[in-house]
Amino acid sequence: MASLHLPCQFCLSSEMPINIYRYALQSNGQLLIAANEGENHDADDEEDEDGVVAKILLCDPLKPSSPILKQLVWHRPYDPFFDTIVLLPMGSIVATESHHHMGHGEYGVAIHIWNSFGSPRLEGPSRTIESFPTLLEVGPDVYLTTEVTASILTSTTLILCAVESVMDVAPHAKSHQSSIRAFGLDALEEKWCTEPIPGSIRNLYHIKFEGVYHHFLVLSMKVLEGTSDWALTVSAIDEVSGAIRRTEILNYKVFGRRRLACGVANTETSSAVISMLFDDGSLCVVPLTRFIEDGLRDLVHFGSQLIR
Repeated sequence: MASLHLPCQFCLSSEMPINIYRYALQSNGQLLIAANEGENHDADDEEDEDGVVAKILLCDPLKPSSPILKQLVWHRPYDPFFDTIVLLPMGSIVATESHHHMGHGEYGVAIHIWNSFGSPRLEGPSRTIESFPTLLEVGPDVYLTTEVTASILTSTTLILCAVESVMDVAPHAKSHQSSIRAFGLDALEEKWCTEPIPGSIRNLYHIKFEGVYHHFLVLSMKVLEGTSDWALTVSAIDEVSGAIRRTEILNYKVFGRRRLACGVANTETSSAVISMLFDDGSLCVVPLTRFIEDGLRDLVHFGSQLIR
């Protein structure tokens, strides 16, 4: 099998090129891959004359020649692009496909589900759920895009995060926002949806220390009101209800240092922390419990002056 450095093309039981664009490593070491067979990137039109075959493959890269254990095929008139591919514990496959639409849309994401993965080769999804109604209010002649940027699979829930953005404009304070939805694994019914979260979410962490707290921690980027400055948004979300327990926005110009990296450590212990590395070499670490109670007041008083 070809290297998984993206983008890449190789032939798979076909003379047609296969373009791998998404892959997800499973906890057992197996690899779930999304690929399109027969893409024509030189074509002027969006639809190819012969269509495209969308494939989802389950491979075992730990074995010689990386055998393909299962595969799904779906003949489409255009190049599909799955934002997220997930193998559920019961063997079902879930793939999300985002929409571009004009004006405030009722649906922004299609969730495709293959209920059975026992057959070596299955055509099309068992069902499709249209979800993620657009929360960003725009005029009827404005194009919006909705993209699933992160997913987390818990023992009972599939968490999907979507970013809504106004297309073809320079980013500004009201051009992008995010939302997170939880779906039950049995029927993929929606359990909760967050209120709009400022900015574009790129990182989603599951804090799951039993008996202390179960939260999702969100890191996103947004443009500050009336400026072209980007800021870091940190939000803590209750896993059971979807309620946003705390949101803080870190304005770099107020803080006086630019963030180089931000992450979460110890997510399965009572000492989960948010860590931030800045361009002057300083490292700030904030316990999650303290963040939920006090925000980032140890770092900066937002909109005012630096405390330390």
